[in-house]
Amino acid sequence: MSIPIPAVNEVLSCLFSSPRGIPHTELRALAGRHGLDGEQLADAVCRSGYLLQQEGGYWQLEPSHRPHDVSALAQSLAEQDIELCYRPVTGSTNTDALQDDFDLPARVHLVECQFSGRGQKGRRWHARPSASLLFSLSLPWNPDPDHALVPAIITLQAGLLLRSALPEPVQQRIRIKWPNDLVAGRAKLAGILAELRQQGHRGRLVIGVGMNVHVAPKVPARETIAMEALMEAVPDRDALLLSCVSALQTLAVGRVGMGLSWSPEIDALWGRHVTCSDGREGVGAGLAPDGGYRLRAQDGEHVLCAADNILGWR
Repeated sequence: MSIPIPAVNEVLSCLFSSPRGIPHTELRALAGRHGLDGEQLADAVCRSGYLLQQEGGYWQLEPSHRPHDVSALAQSLAEQDIELCYRPVTGSTNTDALQDDFDLPARVHLVECQFSGRGQKGRRWHARPSASLLFSLSLPWNPDPDHALVPAIITLQAGLLLRSALPEPVQQRIRIKWPNDLVAGRAKLAGILAELRQQGHRGRLVIGVGMNVHVAPKVPARETIAMEALMEAVPDRDALLLSCVSALQTLAVGRVGMGLSWSPEIDALWGRHVTCSDGREGVGAGLAPDGGYRLRAQDGEHVLCAADNILGWR
């Protein structure tokens, strides 16, 4: 059974604004407006990632991290001519953002939890509700006919900008693992997914970000880390969002990829032995001009593209 997103978001909005919770009768009435019964709606909320408990005739959310301050964020973003599109839960913020009309201004699609978050090569992004920063920045994009858009370059540029927006104590420990991850050592802190929707001379550039702030999810065969493990006083997610959006919106100005500043100091794969799923392997040697990644091997140099899958690096 699919998750009824409008119903789940309505009940979560009520729960966020009422610490005591909502009465069983109110939940049943809300569910009825969406063609559900109370138990079905409670189950849908749980399947979206939240945990509900019953206490004295009320449904309550189990204690978790504080949700975003939507009113304050909307005001701060409006001062930068950016619209905020907030909902507690969605399938994927990038999927939502790609539906934006071409003529709309810059927009931030922000959620507490997404259950079908997409990463590179269709991988899923897992996160506990309100424990991560999950958003997509949707920007008007006017393609330059003299300079073809290179998706790999956009992703790398976004990674550099995102790294620059992090608190200084964290920033110094973060490297970029080609093509789209921010890592501390071998552990993933954040992932980026850049997508473009284009029609003639109009387009929308969408930069999706998933960042572990309070809790690092457990992902099979993958090390993860949260910002809380990297610094003592973690900024709240609202301040972090504003910093990230301020940095990333510069992608809408000028030509993406011009002056891409890449160095061994920020390259997580530099000098590491890298193994690919197609059997190629070699030592990381930095970026190729088209945004691919170069490997030095005994039989010469290999250049990886974004579609290539890195199995391991050490």
